[in-house]
Amino acid sequence: MKKLLFISGLLALPVLVLAQGGGNLSNTKLLLTSFRQVITTLTIIAASLALLVFIWGLVKYIANAEDEGAKEGGRRLMVQGAIALFVLFAIFGIIRWIGIEVGITPGTPPILPPIVIPPPTP
Repeated sequence: MKKLLFISGLLALPVLVLAQGGGNLSNTKLLLTSFRQVITTLTIIAASLALLVFIWGLVKYIANAEDEGAKEGGRRLMVQGAIALFVLFAIFGIIRWIGIEVGITPGTPPILPPIVIPPPTP
């Protein structure tokens, strides 16, 4: 339970830090857009690895057609790769849906808040 509270506190910390600004949601939107880009990149990399696992299992399955034990190992790799692909694309879809619901449309760059430089003091 303590770990869950600690992790959720760490995840909420950037939102709390960026909350200054009196209701300006552009910082939060920028944070969410950056988080979504990182998750999308990691999902694509993981999906590529899962596809490679699936293909490697297929190659093992075909190459060892006469050996039942090796054939079973290839089948197991194919099932694991297919399950991983399903889970990753489900995560990708959920992240995309959350982004659209929050107001982050795919393919649009984030709107950065203006930089205000205070005048020098004499």
